[in-house]
Amino acid sequence: MIEELRLAVRWGIGRQFLKTPGQWDCDYCSTKKTLKKDRNCDWDQPGECQKCGDVQFEDVYKDAGTSNFMCPICNHRVRFKGEFTLGKSYRTPGCPVSKLSQRAAFLLELVEWSDTTGKLPTASTLFEESLFFYEVRRFVTSERITAEQEMKPREKEQK
Repeated sequence: MIEELRLAVRWGIGRQFLKTPGQWDCDYCSTKKTLKKDRNCDWDQPGECQKCGDVQFEDVYKDAGTSNFMCPICNHRVRFKGEFTLGKSYRTPGCPVSKLSQRAAFLLELVEWSDTTGKLPTASTLFEESLFFYEVRRFVTSERITAEQEMKPREKEQK
């Protein structure tokens, strides 16, 4: 669930900085036949390791320091045709839109609602529910701050 939340938070922030955000709706891709393959919408296109050749997404691992996809055989970087970067520390092997989950979107909306109203989203004050919500809120807030710092366009220094 952490990866679902991370993807949803980063996509929400990253979308603000896209020049043409409308081109990232699934309806747009379905009208352009080649885009679905080019953007690797289903994350099913193999990646390419410069040493070993084609590698499937399920087989690669992520380098914790660089967020690069790495080959399990030779430990070289694997590149995917539709690789999408959402900040310095997060990459997806394809279009992020197709992998957004309803559960993550719901939790993000719940956090937003709670931050706006100042209320807990539970009908009762069950400790487990409150604790779960606070953990989700803490993660979402932290990821938002990190993503905004990584994706914010840098302003040119004035001389």
